[in-house]
Amino acid sequence: MNCKEATKVGEQKLEGKISLSKRIDLFFHLLMCKYCRAFIEQSKIIGEKLRLTKSDYKLTEEEKASIAEHIDAHSN
Repeated sequence: MNCKEATKVGEQKLEGKISLSKRIDLFFHLLMCKYCRAFIEQSKIIGEKLRLTKSDYKLTEEEKASIAEHIDAHSN
């Protein structure tokens, strides 16, 4: 599992949407990669803070696509 996949799977894990095999792959990646561990921990904190705001705002499909394109353009 590379870092790009690990961050995606890590986000899915925070939402509770991954299989056991992906959890295991992510676990081993996180054992070796301090950057992905930090990213997932920061995502967890951001998610908790956002849940506390109780906002009804949802990203549009265009916003999601724009964010995904930005991430792809700036990832290794």
